[in-house]
Amino acid sequence: MEDKVLVSKSKFTECVDEIATQITYLNYGEDTYELSGEDGQEHVTIFTEEAQEFYSATFDDIERLINSTLNVWANSGEFTMDAFNNIMGGVDFTESLNQLKEL
Repeated sequence: MEDKVLVSKSKFTECVDEIATQITYLNYGEDTYELSGEDGQEHVTIFTEEAQEFYSATFDDIERLINSTLNVWANSGEFTMDAFNNIMGGVDFTESLNQLKEL
């Protein structure tokens, strides 16, 4: 299997969010949004409860689809040796790092 393609978590989330939001709007049309009922937030537009449930499920489905078909993943912020080796053009620095640890 090919190595995972890691992209920034914010860019990945932004992409999945945009697709899920558009699909939600296509399904619910004018019933997608409502004004918030929270004090001080009356001017804020939010998903209706039904649209929010649909959006959340759709977001998860899109994320899984991108992961499984494109092998593209949000970078969790962990910097692994595999990620470093990929950045360095596939050169395996693991043994060199292990030797340095022994010094």
